[in-house]
Amino acid sequence: MRKTITAAVVVAALTGCEIDYYEKGEGEMSLVTAEMGMAHCDGERQVDYMLTDGGVRLAMAPGLTADWMTTGDSTYRVLLYYKRTGEGQAEAVNMSRVGVMTPHALTEGKNGEAAPQMKSDPLHWESAWVSADGRWLNLRLRLMTGRSDDEKALQTLGLVPDTVQSAKRHQHLRLYHDQGGLPQHYSTVAYASMAIDADSTDSITLTVNTYEGEVTRSFATTR
Repeated sequence: MRKTITAAVVVAALTGCEIDYYEKGEGEMSLVTAEMGMAHCDGERQVDYMLTDGGVRLAMAPGLTADWMTTGDSTYRVLLYYKRTGEGQAEAVNMSRVGVMTPHALTEGKNGEAAPQMKSDPLHWESAWVSADGRWLNLRLRLMTGRSDDEKALQTLGLVPDTVQSAKRHQHLRLYHDQGGLPQHYSTVAYASMAIDADSTDSITLTVNTYEGEVTRSFATTR
């Protein structure tokens, strides 16, 4: 049975500088398309096809893989860079992992442990949008990071429901961000997505703490 690899909270060790792969212009990379979707990897953990957020299935020439693709015959949410090679066919060039976040309330533990503290360390807001198929809320964020002597240092992202402001079919969410003790020397881009339950949600409001203050954006989610 195929598995979809997701995570309730996005955790990333951001200790290296990231450069946007796509370059605009008339060079070779101007023929590359960047698109979010679900990438399937075969038993050898190589991407063999992708279902884009626009609902297009693209067969991929095998060869592209990543160390975070740990399970064969599984699907991963990605930002994929590819070249069209024919009808329904493409050559994968590069990809970035997109973390899948599921909203979780900060509740006390089973044995009476105190609820985790809400973290809203600042970051740089770039953009957010609902996917073309209406199934995902996508985020592009820029996090400040730097090299740390602590190899276990992590930045953590997540979503926390605001039950006071949420209504019956409206979700009000706050972005959880823990800088994790990492220095803030340079920036790196992070992508994340939240699956939308269209049967129970027709709008979402997201509040994010940035270096310039709180940013709040609302999105209609009906398909």
